[in-house]
Order: sequence, then C-alpha cells, then structure tokens
Amino acid sequence: MVDLATVNDYVYDQGVSIAPQVTPTNVMGRLAQATSPTGSISLSYDMYGSVNARVFTDAQGGTYVEKHAMHADGTRASLDLFLSDTGFADEHVDYQYDSTTWLRDMESVVPGTGQKAASAWIERIRD
Repeated sequence: MVDLATVNDYVYDQGVSIAPQVTPTNVMGRLAQATSPTGSISLSYDMYGSVNARVFTDAQGGTYVEKHAMHADGTRASLDLFLSDTGFADEHVDYQYDSTTWLRDMESVVPGTGQKAASAWIERIRD
C-alpha cells in the first residue's frame, strides 16, 4: 500500500508551464518540476544551466513566481516577484555592482507605477 503523503513526483526534460509570467527554457537534461503532497516547484534555466525562474505552488493552490536576470559576468541583474498579495503585479529589484563585482546598490520599484520604492546603497568595509 502506498502512503500518498510520502509520494514525490519529478519531471525532467519537458518544461512545465504553470504561470503566464514564465515560459520554461533550457530544461533538457534538467529537473523541470518537483511535486510533493504540500506543493510543487517548476523551474526554468538560462543557457548556462543556472535557474532563471521558479514557480511555486502550495497545497491550497497558491502560486508564487520568482524570475532572475543575470549579467554576462554571472552577477544578478534583477529579481522579479509575482505574488498574489499584489495581484501578481511585477515587484522588481535591480542590482548594481562596482568594478570588482561587489554589490553596491539595490533598487525596487512600486508595482504598476515604475516609481522607485526603495534603494539601498551598500558600503563595502575595507580592511
């Protein structure tokens, strides 16, 4: 007898599209979705094999979307969140770095307005 509370399913090689904000890419040879009794995660990858989007679903059917963009040097360029508490409006954060690729600034935008919500200037402590 199988205890359904312990069953996990995995999908490889085929993109699983759950949210309109994410079109799965580059999943060949990679995990595309993992499902458990409490929820699931669907993944998308960039051309280098790094995860560039995650779509989470919970046991109640809630959907949570996280998308990443990267610079050519591998540093994070931006983060986009699409969450139910904002009606899935794009909650966007840009990342800026200095010439040594140390994070210098993070700036978020108010969903739906394009106005700056917050900015954090990060000072590097020098020895």
